[in-house]
Amino acid sequence: MAAIFPSIPSNFKPPQISQTLTRLRRPNRTLCTATSDQSYLSASNADISSHLLRSLPVTIHPSVKAPIHSLLSSPIPPTIAPPLCLAATELVGGNPNSAINAACALHLIHAVTHTRTRTAPPLTEFSPGVLLLTGDGLLVLAYEMVARSSAVDAGPSVRVLKEVARTAAAVAAAYEGGREGELAAGAAACGVILGGGNEEEVERGRRVGMFAGKMELVEAEVELRLGFEDEKAGAVRRLLEEMRFTQTFVDVRNSFNGK
Repeated sequence: MAAIFPSIPSNFKPPQISQTLTRLRRPNRTLCTATSDQSYLSASNADISSHLLRSLPVTIHPSVKAPIHSLLSSPIPPTIAPPLCLAATELVGGNPNSAINAACALHLIHAVTHTRTRTAPPLTEFSPGVLLLTGDGLLVLAYEMVARSSAVDAGPSVRVLKEVARTAAAVAAAYEGGREGELAAGAAACGVILGGGNEEEVERGRRVGMFAGKMELVEAEVELRLGFEDEKAGAVRRLLEEMRFTQTFVDVRNSFNGK
């Protein structure tokens, strides 16, 4: 019988794989592809925004379709919560890709607050009644994003859905200065859940997020060191470091301190 495969010459040498490509094939690679001139925060937000816009259903009610697209396609005040959700999966050895839908849901909750205050420029042309419906529509989309999870085990998805609902309620009830803390706390908790963390790790992650959202970065770092391995905390630590020097978050910290 003829050979199925061609014979290999005796002097054949396999090509050498470059060290650069070898380094790129690492586990738990994050979604964002930040370059030297692009921060983890901005790269993560770009990935989340892109995924969210691609995932919007075509069946959005016509009365809110225009304001939803206008809001999600325009810059609004930044939040650390969605990128923190991705980074927090790595605290327990998880993959950030598993948290992309939850991160989008948290971004939608963040967007809801701007429909109530009409602070986002693209919303000024819409009536208060339309904006009220828009906020409700964004919340529905947030829950739908979480429900789309492709996880084989439905347990984490159900826990995250409950966490997103709790976070939405907490953000709605919080005073203006406390909203970011509640949102970031829920984000970190969702990330740790999807990363496979236990209850103690989830609560520790929640405290990291609360401190980060309130710009209490030293306290957030302490919680990181007490609750998680250093080699797994790199992504979250990078976010905290960027918050120290990103002007928008510096302004937030100064407003908390009365400066």
